[in-house]
Amino acid sequence: MKIFTKLFLSILLILTVTLSIVHYITVSESFETSLNTEIEAAVRQHQIIMYAISTDLQTASSLSDIDEDRLDSIIKLVENKFSTVVIKKEYSDKFNPNEGNLRYWIDDKQDAVILRLESVLSTSVGIYIIETRSNISQVYDNSHQMSQRYRNTFLVAEIAGTLFAAILAVSVTAPIRKLTRASREMAAGNYDVIIPDRRSDELGELSRSFRVMKQSVTDTMDQLELASKQKDDFVGNFAHELKTPMTSIIGYADTIYSGDLTEEEMREAAKYILNEGLRLESLSFKLLELITIKDNKFVMEDTSTYIFWEDTQQTVMPAAAKKGVKVTFACETAYIRIEYDLFKTMVMNLIDNAFKSGGTQVDVTGMATPEGYRITITDNGRGIPPEELSRITEAFYMIDKARSRKEHGAGLGLALCERVARLHGTKLEFKSKVGEGTSVSFVMQICEEVDEE
Repeated sequence: MKIFTKLFLSILLILTVTLSIVHYITVSESFETSLNTEIEAAVRQHQIIMYAISTDLQTASSLSDIDEDRLDSIIKLVENKFSTVVIKKEYSDKFNPNEGNLRYWIDDKQDAVILRLESVLSTSVGIYIIETRSNISQVYDNSHQMSQRYRNTFLVAEIAGTLFAAILAVSVTAPIRKLTRASREMAAGNYDVIIPDRRSDELGELSRSFRVMKQSVTDTMDQLELASKQKDDFVGNFAHELKTPMTSIIGYADTIYSGDLTEEEMREAAKYILNEGLRLESLSFKLLELITIKDNKFVMEDTSTYIFWEDTQQTVMPAAAKKGVKVTFACETAYIRIEYDLFKTMVMNLIDNAFKSGGTQVDVTGMATPEGYRITITDNGRGIPPEELSRITEAFYMIDKARSRKEHGAGLGLALCERVARLHGTKLEFKSKVGEGTSVSFVMQICEEVDEE
């Protein structure tokens, strides 16, 4: 059963039951009130008649003075348009009820409803049963008329309630039907469907949540498409980067194999084979590190930057001297939480990129700031064009491919650095100006100092 049908029938059932209960209570209470009012009036009237009859009978000196004519005259005297009076004589000495005893009942005749009251009157001249009769048909007629009027009102209210229930059910289920259509279109691949959320009630909140879900699904699909494209690009670039050195190696190896080379040409061919082999080795190591970072969990430890920079300087200085680049370190001491080997790999890759920038100066700084421990590596090299800056962390992306291959580059260094930075909860920030140089910085969270044994 659909929600519309359930909601419509539920509202209709509640309305019907409510109106029926109200009808029953209203008519019943009105009837009971009217009937009790009539009974109370009849009792008061009966008591007045009892008093009048008692007074009149007291004037008789003996039972012989009271005959049928006398009783009829008394009845005519006390009867009024509301009551019929009946006086019954009792001559039995054994019948001695308590004076003032009263009972009443309703006698439902075919043509009228009679309220009958009966009480015993004991006087000095005898015992009498006094009965008064009142016609209360009007009470039942009024109740019947009221019930009929209420049934007519009930019918009108039921029709109006049916229309209201239908309108309300349509209004409530309309957003649900729209969401159903939207979900079907999304299932069919149409993620541009518009979902209205103008309502301020729970259904409006549901629509807004559905829009958030739709946006999340759309973003996820975009990310999956981007990831798929990046994967295709990665595979294509990897195949190209693998094919280029292999072609050179095979070509020079074939030349050497032919044997028609001078010693100088042999050395030159061997040099090309060595360079391309070194580039393949670098490519394989970088790929291995990328896969390792993706598939493994690492243990972070609080590390003193003093120890880290001492170790880094010892590693960097020989390479800097070989390349003719001046390197300066201006680093404050603090404690940062890192995976030592990966963090050093990232910093060394960033410094190595600075060496390859074509500049003569590389400055490494580390200082404590309100936002954390900021590390900055700056060179005075050729710089990076603005349009290239956003892509330099993509795998296999190289600004100058010829120069990168000459220096055994594979376009994976900054991609590796970006993943290591993300693993440490930070982000690489690049600033560059063509002809002036490039700086890369990132911020690490500072830890409390630890005691070193």
